[in-house]
Amino acid sequence: MPRDGFVQANGLRFHYLEWGFEQSPPMLLLHGFGNQAHIWDPFAETVAGRYHAYALDARGHGESDRADDYGDRHNADDVLAVCDALGLARLTLIGFSMGAAASMIAVSRRPDLAERLVLVDRGPESDPRGRERMARAMSQARASFPTRKEALAYIRLANPRRPEELVQASLQHAFRQLPDGSYQLKQDPKLRERFVSGGGGPGADLWACLRAVRCPTLIIRGGDSDVLPAEVAERMVRMLPEAELVVVPNAGHTVMLDNPAEFNRAVGEWLP
Repeated sequence: MPRDGFVQANGLRFHYLEWGFEQSPPMLLLHGFGNQAHIWDPFAETVAGRYHAYALDARGHGESDRADDYGDRHNADDVLAVCDALGLARLTLIGFSMGAAASMIAVSRRPDLAERLVLVDRGPESDPRGRERMARAMSQARASFPTRKEALAYIRLANPRRPEELVQASLQHAFRQLPDGSYQLKQDPKLRERFVSGGGGPGADLWACLRAVRCPTLIIRGGDSDVLPAEVAERMVRMLPEAELVVVPNAGHTVMLDNPAEFNRAVGEWLP
């Protein structure tokens, strides 16, 4: 089981999970929009004997503080501040979706931070179909779900491919049960409103960020992804000095949850 920790960084209190031993090489895992650190549980368990792994709850997600402002640049600021606060350097950085964008920005600002980089189903450009699908699912979110059954139905709507044991885990970690028995998403409602409305303003130039990456990089794409187009993933490989692309079959955008066995195998074999 992971260990829970909290750290003050960038003016906020962040929650993280921790696996492995102090003397092992450090690894930082960054989740996607609307997720929380526990989505990395199945993967982190497979590398806990090799790495000292941390999984971070981003601002406004999980048990971390909510904030006034959100966006990829803020997430990257947080990553660098958390690494400084925890004394993490020359680490393996693995980011999924929103976490991959934060990873690209953070490494472009501090190229010596990452010894290795894994970008999961997110590139500098995205297929708009994925955002539209996620916005439709998020529009179904409520202030609270009156019953366990309704909360589980929302989880399945957001990701129909997720194995049932991971659906149940998401209910435990992504929701809090209120005294009246209803279930409330831990995520800041302002984040969902921002995503559904398409707000947030212009993001960082991720192609420019990617050009600054010099470490070995693994790009993971779900075979059925509606977020990372195949041609964008292939262009990313061509522009990086040392990169490899792995397409995980039977997986959409949330690759590590849709096909955890193949995701864990692909990343585990690529890591030293």
